[in-house]
Amino acid sequence: MRINKLFLLFFFLHLVGFSQDIKGVVFDSETGEPLEGASVYFDNTTIGTTTNEKGEFSLNIDESVRSALIISFIGYEKVVMEEYKPGSILKIQLTENVASLNEVNLSFNDGWTRKQKLQAFKRYFLGNSENALSCEIKNEDALILRYLGKSNQLVASSKEPLIIENKRLKYRISYDLQDFNIQYEKNDTFGQVFPISVYYAGTSYYQTDENWDGSKKIINRRKEVYFGSSLHFMRSLVKGKLHEEGFRIFYKKTEIAQTGVFAVSDTDKTNIKEIKIFKQPLLIVYNNNFNNQSSITTKEDIFYVDEFGNHMPADAVMFTGYFANQRIGDSLPLNFEADKK
Repeated sequence: MRINKLFLLFFFLHLVGFSQDIKGVVFDSETGEPLEGASVYFDNTTIGTTTNEKGEFSLNIDESVRSALIISFIGYEKVVMEEYKPGSILKIQLTENVASLNEVNLSFNDGWTRKQKLQAFKRYFLGNSENALSCEIKNEDALILRYLGKSNQLVASSKEPLIIENKRLKYRISYDLQDFNIQYEKNDTFGQVFPISVYYAGTSYYQTDENWDGSKKIINRRKEVYFGSSLHFMRSLVKGKLHEEGFRIFYKKTEIAQTGVFAVSDTDKTNIKEIKIFKQPLLIVYNNNFNNQSSITTKEDIFYVDEFGNHMPADAVMFTGYFANQRIGDSLPLNFEADKK
């Protein structure tokens, strides 16, 4: 089976050039009681903590990047803070999620068994690579899976953040699933359905496996995931170094230099570049490996990328091939940095 399109969601990161402290207190909006054990993290990074018995948290940011601040607690609506002032004490109210608390039926009579739906979800959410197959969703019972026969869609939600253990890359990922959709196309002759597009979105927090001894083997595995990935491509694109980084670009079987298909311009925000694409679809090959080709198309002629490799709007760029096949099982935190091989 072949997936034609995959929309990958990357979260907007602000670049920061110095260490800062983020402090705050998390409490119930109705009772005013502090919430102990609430998760506080910068989205899609390894930077996070939990609140103490007084609902307090403090994050010291030594890294050069800072993303949206996420505050979540099981049974409550998640808070996403794009704007906040470091150095001040944040007072964050969480509201009870009534819909989540009332959702008790995890099985739906929609023509597919839960086993079938779970198998499809894991295949297209985690992926099918060696890294993906090493992943285990520790709380898969929290998943709510439904097949919508009229529209030929498999949709998923979760009562709580999914806890994913990636055994090969030694990451424990907390993924708060916001949206998941597989669009199928029906074969009228045989009555079978085939996936044609996948979309998923959410916030995530990465923690390195506490049992990892820092071995070079795991570091090399992470590097293998990064080099040649869509994240590596976007970072190289912004720097104007696609060719130097090992990427080749083809349009209608003709190889073209980066400047022949992309124009990178400054914006009023120093860490965000405007990308204009002149020709598409483009075929991308990394390190002359034509067995792992990727194709790129865009909704509009212009999209934006920050210096950390995050493109926006989230669904502005569509990938097929190798880029599209890298799912959560082959994902890395956005503050991951890799030295050259």
